[in-house]
Amino acid sequence: MSVRMLRFLKLLLNIAVINAQSIRPKVCDLNDVITERQLDLLIITETWIKSTDGDYGMLINQLCPFGFNYLDKPRAGKKSGGGIGLVYRKSLNIHPVRILCQPKTFEWHVISCNDTFAIVTVYRPPALKNLAISARIRFIIS
Repeated sequence: MSVRMLRFLKLLLNIAVINAQSIRPKVCDLNDVITERQLDLLIITETWIKSTDGDYGMLINQLCPFGFNYLDKPRAGKKSGGGIGLVYRKSLNIHPVRILCQPKTFEWHVISCNDTFAIVTVYRPPALKNLAISARIRFIIS
């Protein structure tokens, strides 16, 4: 196998996405999914948690297998629910990308992985039409 092929294989990531509708009762199950599926990154929508919650630290400790970190973007404002969380291998060198535009009709989280590529997670609440979100994202990214 050539060095070029080995470099390509290192870029392959095992990623999963789940709409949790609250991670509170599911942290141990999510930890098991990450471990059993050998995931590098688990993207969670509708985490329904904020870092100001009293049990936040305990939840994150139970959620993350050894060698993993957690990065989240809770729903802005006082409204409950929502939120996007990422459980990722520490070796991926993931960090959030600051986006000045903060849409009010959907939630999104943009991360950079190893300063090589970005992953954009978009959560659209059920009440929003697909066409509206597509047009806004195209405008923001361009």
